[in-house]
Amino acid sequence: MLLKCRDVVEDLVSVIIPVYKVECYLRKCLDSVINQTYQNLEIILVDDGSPDGCPKICDKYANKDNRIKVIHKKNGGLSDARNKGLDVATGEYITFIDSDDWVSLSYIESFVSAVKKDPQCEIISAGFTRVEEKSNSTFFVKTEFEFHNNVEITQFFCEKNEIPISAWNKLYKSSFIKKHQLSFKKGLLYEDQLWCFQCYTQANHVKHIPLSLYFYRVRNDSIMRSSEISISERITSWSIILDEIENQISRLEPRGCFIKKFLFRKAYEALRTYTYDYKAFKLSFYTMSKLIRKSPILYWGGIASPLKKKLLKLLSFAPAFINCRLLYFRMR
Repeated sequence: MLLKCRDVVEDLVSVIIPVYKVECYLRKCLDSVINQTYQNLEIILVDDGSPDGCPKICDKYANKDNRIKVIHKKNGGLSDARNKGLDVATGEYITFIDSDDWVSLSYIESFVSAVKKDPQCEIISAGFTRVEEKSNSTFFVKTEFEFHNNVEITQFFCEKNEIPISAWNKLYKSSFIKKHQLSFKKGLLYEDQLWCFQCYTQANHVKHIPLSLYFYRVRNDSIMRSSEISISERITSWSIILDEIENQISRLEPRGCFIKKFLFRKAYEALRTYTYDYKAFKLSFYTMSKLIRKSPILYWGGIASPLKKKLLKLLSFAPAFINCRLLYFRMR
């Protein structure tokens, strides 16, 4: 009796890579992706109007590898670029890679193997290696968790303040993203903070594999470290993020004191992200003071969100002392 064999069809994985002003790093990133041990990939390069040689590099790689799709668009920011990638992605799973980073050759295979063992999982994350460009040093960052319902996930992350803050180094089910209509908020700094919060608090099954699969390059000239970004822009973005988190978390259960602690820690983190020195802190303090004076007293005392009130109190209370504490934790 002859047994009829059938080929095992691998699930298609969409790899979304936004590209902007990374000419020196892009080739290393792309080489690490096209040489993956898992080959059934849809590699989406979103050229976000990069003014350097990145567009040509993207097209050159696409001519050599038919798995690569290139989207050339006007500059709209990281969120817009990732959303364009999501719009055209057709894979059963989606992963994001930043174009100045790179991944291990088993990056996709490790994720797919994990999700095959646990097919109900909606998000799988892994550890990563942080590569300090300035000091040429590396260290491995990892956490471990697995949860099977929305309540456990929300409560754990809010209590521990350990919601992941990066969109990369994760594998997402496309059906999960489509079901919840998830996308990146445009025109926002720290957009990954909001994306991850929305993803993890709406998922019912998440998992972490303790492997270092992703190499995160810490650049001195990165967008987030750029002096061109004003403090007011940073404050505005964090205000939006905190408001969105507060609005969403108010609809989640269980509610308790840990939620207040989580929001306070997020407010603290918002201050810390743009506090590099005391002058910068004073400038941010005076910027917020101007915003207070421009708005009616009734707004801040009445209809302003509780989180905004807390943030303003934090800014207005002993700024020098707070700044010293922030710098201490940053240096530590």
